[in-house]
Amino acid sequence: MTAGVSYALSTKIDWLDNSSDWTGLSAVAMVESTRIIGEDSHTERRYYLTSLTDLPIVAQYIRSHWAIENSQHWVLDVTFGEDRSVKLEKNARSNKALLTRTALNLLRDRDDTKLSVKRRRIRASQNLDYREQVLFGRVL
Repeated sequence: MTAGVSYALSTKIDWLDNSSDWTGLSAVAMVESTRIIGEDSHTERRYYLTSLTDLPIVAQYIRSHWAIENSQHWVLDVTFGEDRSVKLEKNARSNKALLTRTALNLLRDRDDTKLSVKRRRIRASQNLDYREQVLFGRVL
């Protein structure tokens, strides 16, 4: 697999409807990413509104955002098995995602630097006192 990413930034935003409604809006950024796996190629473009006008700084912020997103997805998949879960319908998918992310944030909020998120989850499922500490912030 190979990939390529390019960034572009335009401060010419006169064409953007209601741009004055966005306080501090100075530019539109675009990220174009291409993935090549074997013979298949897929290109995706994402656009961002920003108050920043320095392309390297905008690119850094965008990369930082996606690093966090990718890290969270990995933890949710490994710890909570999100990719293996039964496909749900309608609001059930959104509700499950909300509950899973809430559980992840509660587990990460615990100051147990010795335990991984996966071990914290297992411990919370087996220990009522620990589960109450995670859910309610109590130290018993």
